[in-house]
Amino acid sequence: MKKVEIYAPISGYLKNITQSSDNTFKSKMLGEGFLIIPDGTELHNVFNESSIEMIFDTKHAFFVKSVYGPKALFHIGIDTVKLKGEPFHFLKNEHDFIKLNEVILKIDYDQIKNNNLSNETIVVFENIKKVILQKSGKVKQGELIGYIVIEDDIVQTKFELNETKFLKAAKEILNLIGGKSNFLTHYNCMTRLRFSINNKNLVEEDKIKKLAIVKGVNWSGQELQIIIGGEVYKVKEEIDKLNNEDIKIEIKNTKKSFKDKTLGFISGVVVPTIPIILAAGILMAIKSLLIQFNVIDDIKNYEQMKNAKIFSAFIYIISEVGIGMLGIFLCISTVKYLKGNIIVGALIGVAIASPYLMWGVNYTLFEWGFLKIKLGGYYNSIIPQVVAGSLYVYIDKWVKSWMPPSIDICFRTAISFSTVMLLVMFVLGPILGIIEGFVGVSVNWLGNIPYGIGTMLFALLWQPLVLTGVHVPVIVTVIQNLPSPLYAATVFGVFGQLGAVICIGNWTTNYKTKEIAYSTIPSALVGITEPIIYGITLPRLTPFISGCLGAGFAGLVTGLLKINASVAGGMGFLGVTRFLPGGAYQIGIFFLGSFISIGASYIFTFLMYKERLEENHSTKKVNKIFVKFMKLNKIIINDKNNQLLNDLNKEFKFTKQDKMLIKSIEKKLSKYSRMDSKINILTDKQNEDIIKLENKKDFAINNSIKMNNLEIKIKKIKNDAKLENYLNIKQNFLNSYQEALKTLSGLQVLMLNKIKNTLNKYFIKNENLENIMNNYFNSIHSLDIHFDLTECKNNLLTLNKKRVKEHVS
Repeated sequence: MKKVEIYAPISGYLKNITQSSDNTFKSKMLGEGFLIIPDGTELHNVFNESSIEMIFDTKHAFFVKSVYGPKALFHIGIDTVKLKGEPFHFLKNEHDFIKLNEVILKIDYDQIKNNNLSNETIVVFENIKKVILQKSGKVKQGELIGYIVIEDDIVQTKFELNETKFLKAAKEILNLIGGKSNFLTHYNCMTRLRFSINNKNLVEEDKIKKLAIVKGVNWSGQELQIIIGGEVYKVKEEIDKLNNEDIKIEIKNTKKSFKDKTLGFISGVVVPTIPIILAAGILMAIKSLLIQFNVIDDIKNYEQMKNAKIFSAFIYIISEVGIGMLGIFLCISTVKYLKGNIIVGALIGVAIASPYLMWGVNYTLFEWGFLKIKLGGYYNSIIPQVVAGSLYVYIDKWVKSWMPPSIDICFRTAISFSTVMLLVMFVLGPILGIIEGFVGVSVNWLGNIPYGIGTMLFALLWQPLVLTGVHVPVIVTVIQNLPSPLYAATVFGVFGQLGAVICIGNWTTNYKTKEIAYSTIPSALVGITEPIIYGITLPRLTPFISGCLGAGFAGLVTGLLKINASVAGGMGFLGVTRFLPGGAYQIGIFFLGSFISIGASYIFTFLMYKERLEENHSTKKVNKIFVKFMKLNKIIINDKNNQLLNDLNKEFKFTKQDKMLIKSIEKKLSKYSRMDSKINILTDKQNEDIIKLENKKDFAINNSIKMNNLEIKIKKIKNDAKLENYLNIKQNFLNSYQEALKTLSGLQVLMLNKIKNTLNKYFIKNENLENIMNNYFNSIHSLDIHFDLTECKNNLLTLNKKRVKEHVS
């Protein structure tokens, strides 16, 4: 047996449900519950934490579901279905997560009374046999009024036991991006789930960001990138399963800019090859280690290959093929992205990168300075491969348009293939080879800027390049021009963000933020920063900048010490393999630079970033905006500006005693956040373990012993003592937590009323009054916004140079 506490959702007069004027509720046909004759207009939650399951079309009723399982039906008034939703204004939507003191909807009870209808607000609990009301008569909203008793078999944690969190996330994501018909293609890279979106307006970006598994959201043209982290492939697999039926897609003619098309193309082509690049980097790192310790021979040419030992040849093949043949994979990826025949795409890629077919022979077309344009296999080249893949798709469509179907299968591919090869070998290949040569020279030029400045700039700009999505082709160019100091700078760019996120994780009082911050560290250690950037540093901006500055400082120091990466190698700390041929000196500089990058970024973040602005400090900033607005609109004369600002700073501030009280409240909120975080982690694990065992039961139907053992294990997991202990601690702490929230709310209401009363002296009617009040609201509610208990107001008063006439007095 379990108890779940229930609270008054609105102030008013509490009665037993048997006192309802409606026979259906009175007879408990719909279940146990209670009713309130309200004297307020705002309806809140009946549970401490829950989500909105469903809202009736007529808005007079809705369901909520507690995080611990039970559901509650809210029914506002009797026969109010006739009013077709007019008196009801919902502030929350279906599937929104709601806390105890959040307003769900506002109700015009006067309109209900004017239609001669009862205003009794009824709450009925689904499948609950026992409701204990500890209060009766007059109650206040948020007051504990009793509890419901539920059976163990319906007690749930924060996830349904019939689906994994990845399936749940997949369903939510598909729903929030506008359904299966709103994207053309989808795929994933190491950390991001990517959709080619048809209609951006159907994507509910804000709700996607709030999903527990999502670290952030980014757009690249029409491509929606949902940053998840290392678990992205599991969500992708579930989406594939849900998306395996044929769908008729209606594509809208949305005009894309050249920038959008280009970025979408780069992402679509390059990102699928990232696993190859990562694998190649790790294998090259292993090869470098084996060569360094004389385990294998260093094979550099055909003669050495002929005389090499079998193991040396094997390591050479598996390590070189990823980088050396990368162009082939990019050609295939290009053809796939453009929806061509990927088998022919592979044929073209191999033909272009054909050093073995041509026995290494090249025919020089012309030579000028650093440019040597040759006719031959474009081994280790990228741009010719991407262009060749694109050309093939369009040439193939053109040939298909005029070739008779009867001979299509015989001649179409041959004509398309030979035309592409002719253009690449004799026209586009040499031209693009020139462009590629200039890119390589530019990268080398940056690396050769003296006094470590080039390395500093590249390290500082590396993470911004990651944001644009063009970091992969840039790093491939760097690798093709080894040895280079810039190849080291990429590692420092990664470790800069790592230092910033460690600082935030160490000092944050919000344990949800702490959990996310620490969960991103492992991926950064192996060189992947998207979870850090989109989950933590970029939304806060200052830590992102701090991480870039720390990386730049490491680049400057190591550049002065002449760091130089010699070979392709691993990422993150595995990047040490890039410096093995340089010996102990280069290895030492690498580790020095890594720790400088982490340490400097940590210090910069600590000094530059404030997790939340203290209420009085934030309010002073808003006061400046308000006074400047008054000055621009000539509501006050210039010599009164400073006097008004001083008066506002004195009047709109919490006292020393209030500040101490807020500090003590922050500690309670932090403690509750810590317990919530622990419970979430344990419930996630519990849910995953139960699902695995439930799946095993399907294969043990005919084996009673195995079935019995599985049932025992499931029961043991459900009765996890550690989770139960945290739930009990949280429950015992709940009253103190709620008292803290009430105290905080009281302070905030008093201060905002004082501010509004003062502002009303200057405005009779002004549309900016509400906006400036939103500025003040965010400042006064800094603490609860920080703990995700209150939504930040968006419609703020901002000032620009253009003066706009306002209705003021």
